[in-house]
Amino acid sequence: MNILVIGGGGREHALAWKLSRSPKAQKVFVAPGNGGTALDVNLTNIPFNGVTDIAALAEFALANKVELTWWAPRRPWLQAWWTNSAAAACASSAPHGPPRSLKARKRLPRTS
Repeated sequence: MNILVIGGGGREHALAWKLSRSPKAQKVFVAPGNGGTALDVNLTNIPFNGVTDIAALAEFALANKVELTWWAPRRPWLQAWWTNSAAAACASSAPHGPPRSLKARKRLPRTS
């Protein structure tokens, strides 16, 4: 299975690294990736310029038979991904339809 992780932070690096260890993973692409993902021989960084490059990234995913896509919780990227017709054909780790704010859900409830 080919996998695409969209994002360039430590969370994306850790996820891509773990996914690359799966026996089911053939290739793991990271867009744009970072210095750490560039050094890992099991990961392939893909140039990505943000929201304006979503169509090219979706075409890349289709051309490389990406079966699973995961992205960082950054709303502009998510909105652009969901509204792109080529991206709609890619399997995705988010629920169907435009995403809500994922980052806000990371807060833990306070107990008094």
